[in-house]
Amino acid sequence: MFGFFKTKPVRDEFYQQHKLADGWEPYLNIGALLTEGNLRRDSLTLQSRLASKQLTPLLQGAWGIHNSADTKALISDLLTLPVTQKQAFISAEQLTDDGLYQRIKDNCEKAFAQHNLYFSKAYFDGVQDLAAWDIERAGLITRYAFNTGWLTQEEALDALKALHKLAKQHYTNWLDYYLGYLKGRTIIFDPSIDHALDYIFALGSFYKDDFFVISHPL
Repeated sequence: MFGFFKTKPVRDEFYQQHKLADGWEPYLNIGALLTEGNLRRDSLTLQSRLASKQLTPLLQGAWGIHNSADTKALISDLLTLPVTQKQAFISAEQLTDDGLYQRIKDNCEKAFAQHNLYFSKAYFDGVQDLAAWDIERAGLITRYAFNTGWLTQEEALDALKALHKLAKQHYTNWLDYYLGYLKGRTIIFDPSIDHALDYIFALGSFYKDDFFVISHPL
């Protein structure tokens, strides 16, 4: 969506200026795939590289939220994981889509292997939980809403902490979590797998560039 900054260093001056204390950094894995897919190198801090005037129309247009109350209501709703109701009507064939698997394998396998993650169709097929579809979107909303001033830093970190707890309840590692998100995205939202490519590229970058998924396991 946003093409600029995609070649910025991972831990540049902006990161050094805005990085969180180590104890809070693990929670930044939540929403990271979406923030990286939208704007590479933007997920390592709670502070966005985008100005609030750029984020506000996104939150208004894509999510229909316009203020703090709207934001908190939406995050509260997503914390209930409404995707679980949709999943009851999703077939096993959709959850084991060969096309999505191949796109991830082609773009991420080498980066996965650098960390002894041997990606296979059996591994991909084994991820059946789509809870990350709601968790990850709530993470993006939380992070962008902080940058528009609709959430305080304390409120944003508390929300990310609650979402992180949910992720731990549903997944054993970050790769499973992000695969769950990508499956949810391609089944529920995207008209074709091609629309998920930015997020697949971002997933590969997490393992290639040693993002928090490496230093802070789920």
